[in-house]
Amino acid sequence: MSFRRQFLYLVVHRYAVRRSPWYALHRINTSRLFCPNGSADRAANTVVDAPLPERRMSFDLPGSMQFSLLGRQKDKIVGVDDMGRGVLYDDGSLSVRPLPSMAPPNCFRTLLSVAVDPQNDVAKDDGAEDDGSVYVIEADPGRPIQALVHDRNDDWVWRSLPPPPCGKDGCSGGDITCHAVDVHRECDGSLIWVSIAGRGTYWLDTATHTWTKAGDWALPFRGQAVPAPELGLWIGFSAVDSGQICASDLAAAVDEDRPPAADQVWDGLSELYSHLVYLGGRQFCVAKIFEWTPHLRRRRYWGRFHLPDEDEGKCFAMFTGVTVVNCGSGRRHRMFKHRSLRYCIGDSITGCVL
Repeated sequence: MSFRRQFLYLVVHRYAVRRSPWYALHRINTSRLFCPNGSADRAANTVVDAPLPERRMSFDLPGSMQFSLLGRQKDKIVGVDDMGRGVLYDDGSLSVRPLPSMAPPNCFRTLLSVAVDPQNDVAKDDGAEDDGSVYVIEADPGRPIQALVHDRNDDWVWRSLPPPPCGKDGCSGGDITCHAVDVHRECDGSLIWVSIAGRGTYWLDTATHTWTKAGDWALPFRGQAVPAPELGLWIGFSAVDSGQICASDLAAAVDEDRPPAADQVWDGLSELYSHLVYLGGRQFCVAKIFEWTPHLRRRRYWGRFHLPDEDEGKCFAMFTGVTVVNCGSGRRHRMFKHRSLRYCIGDSITGCVL
């Protein structure tokens, strides 16, 4: 039986509350997003206002921070500020430990943190779990990649890896538009895919730390695509229309030496396109963090998610449960929406979902 996540994490950035920015971590129980006994259709347009769970942890560093999940149980959070200083929070044991600083250059513009799962289910000699690694990739493809890995002493260290080899002209002129991870390969490492505007797609082998150019084409996604092993697919937001969710079989594209295509596309989630998280067991969460403004109220598809006038200017986080199922014996799938939970997170706030 595949692992299914019990919790999501909402990181709320309360930069307007104090002179120093700080971040609050809240834990969301995913079971509330899904309907039992196949009743998803009846709940698809239901939005429930829910109280924001109590804060689990606060992070307070002088600079802005970005976060990534770590660990087999998806319960460890790595936070890194824009100067390369880091902290590791373990929600299972409610413990915090500092991380070593990244090797220079460590002043970032835009980060794309990619967590790589452990490659096998074998525990370490001391019985502890393998927590995997985190690869911090900048949107600027010419910058080195920073990998948070275990050293020979089983302690966390940062290793600086080369950027994608974009050729004699370098990677200037284009940002990374999409990234994805293949963690279910019959080899020692994983593949981290990146598509660079105007330069094509490359993958990094995490076992050998070497880059390979896959082709002059781009992945069919925008932002991050998440692997769903039970479906044999990668799922993310479409590069053509960010209001659509699409699926592609990247492994088959590699085996057949062809550009991956958007094999299936689903509409109906155009108002929720900021975050897509795979929970396991063919279940996903689609999340959106937004500020309720007069402009947003006038947009047609927000009509069924009406908020009162007194909520104007406030920020909200909305989570929607989604299930993808096979249609018969073929490769076609259907997507079902379940419940949506909406949390008011205050004024002048941004955040992320892990």
